[in-house]
Amino acid sequence: MQVVGGPQEERSRRLMRDPMMDAPTKEREFVVPVDFRMQEETYQEKFAAQHEEITFLKTYIEKLLNQLRRVLVKHNELEQLQTLCDPTTTHVADDGEDSMTPPPWFTSKEYMSPLFAAYEGRIKELESTCDKHRKDLDAFVVHATSLTSDNDRLNQELTTALEKLIMHAEAPSSGGRGSSDFFATSTPVDSTADQLAEMNERLDFLMSVRGREIYATACAHLKQENNLLAEQRSLVETELDECQRDIHDRDDQLLAMSHNFNQATVAIQELRDSCDHLNLEKQKCEVQVQQFAATIAQLEAQKETIAGRVTGLQANVATYL
Repeated sequence: MQVVGGPQEERSRRLMRDPMMDAPTKEREFVVPVDFRMQEETYQEKFAAQHEEITFLKTYIEKLLNQLRRVLVKHNELEQLQTLCDPTTTHVADDGEDSMTPPPWFTSKEYMSPLFAAYEGRIKELESTCDKHRKDLDAFVVHATSLTSDNDRLNQELTTALEKLIMHAEAPSSGGRGSSDFFATSTPVDSTADQLAEMNERLDFLMSVRGREIYATACAHLKQENNLLAEQRSLVETELDECQRDIHDRDDQLLAMSHNFNQATVAIQELRDSCDHLNLEKQKCEVQVQQFAATIAQLEAQKETIAGRVTGLQANVATYL
């Protein structure tokens, strides 16, 4: 025998069949992540690291610009860049942070190409000057060698002539004649008196003290000229070495500037890429925040709807009771 319940049991069955008593559906399409705050902290840490890297790159670029400016001032090649912005100055951004804007000539071919062309022209000019000095030095060496050989030859001839004259002067005279008519006795019979007189005059001049003084003076003059040529040669060699050192220094400076310029260009490009990446990350975060806000609003609406249903059901239950 089946026991039939009373009115209260019938009302309970009716409430159980009412669709308003169905359990609220769970979230299926979008679930709010529990570690939302952890993701936000991670993004904040990444943003701080990127900001520190940007600050370091700005400082490094500022150092490179200051070094380039010192090099330009040292070589008096900053006349065309006086009206441009100073790389040591900083500008204040809208957000209150200090930001350094690189000068426009730093990445402009209009200014950097003439600068490198001027360096190349100066190097070629120094190389041509070195070649000219080298040729002059070779000419001086050839001239000094020629003068030295001529001096040695003349010295040898004079020494030989003097030795012969002294030997004949000290030898016993033959035929009752002195040493002054040596060439006269040795000349042929058909020689004229003028030739004999001229040779005797030359012999007397060479044997005289005046001739020896003139010879000593000529030797001293040649020695002095040789010393002057040696000094000139040493000066030219010194100047040539200085020019070569200057060329090497300019080459090293040009290589260092090119290397620093390439590094600064790469750093600027990396900085731009980092800024673009940060902007993309920021946009993604904003989109996620908007999605989270929309989801929270939807959940709040569902919560209010469910709360209204629960309140209505409680009122119905109270009415039946």
